Amino acid sequence: MQMCVLTMSSKGDGICLSGYNLDNGKWVRIVSNKKGDAVSRDLMKDVNILDVIEFDIDKYVPIRWSKENVIAKNIKVIGKKSEYEIFCKYGIDNDDLLFDDGKCYVEEKNLPNLNKTLMMINVKNAIIKTKLDSNEECIQYMEFKYNERDYHLKITDLSFPYTSRDDLTGTILENVIVVCSVQGKLKPNSHCYKFACQIFDIKDKQNIINNLKYKCDAYE
Repeated sequence: MQMCVLTMSSKGDGICLSGYNLDNGKWVRIVSNKKGDAVSRDLMKDVNILDVIEFDIDKYVPIRWSKENVIAKNIKVIGKKSEYEIFCKYGIDNDDLLFDDGKCYVEEKNLPNLNKTLMMINVKNAIIKTKLDSNEECIQYMEFKYNERDYHLKITDLSFPYTSRDDLTGTILENVIVVCSVQGKLKPNSHCYKFACQIFDIKDKQNIINNLKYKCDAYE
């Protein structure tokens, strides 16, 4: 399989690595085992966003609500795609809701109804918020409106500007492409949070925004 890498997101000590299958534009998430755990950062140290990687599928390992999971072997970088090619040729999502509802999480009872756990959307104006956790580590969020619904998502994008203070609070990102995901494991209160796992502050912004292609649900 050939896949364009569209997320390299923090997931514990590893990376949530996913992208488009270049044969059909469907999402694929590479995981390390049948439980859906992250792949190691060391394994992906030579892989970057928008790289085209080629690999053999060792096993399809979908979990209850995530159909995209595969275990891969023999991974190698064979090329690169441009932002224009991905957003304007393969397309992004334009579903009415972000993972079927207007909340920042998905309740356990609704997880079986999800037909995908990755979405790429155009966000017009996102406001960045930061806070420090109990270990004085910075946690970053983005607040945005999508199809008249308000969302508040934690940012897990490894490439997003990191700060140990709150000096990004109030920063506005205009017309960005955001890959959103649903957390792979249930929290004790029986829901899965939604994350902003990759933020593309696109370079050729006006040209790309004017030529965005929207795609239908890949699992229909």
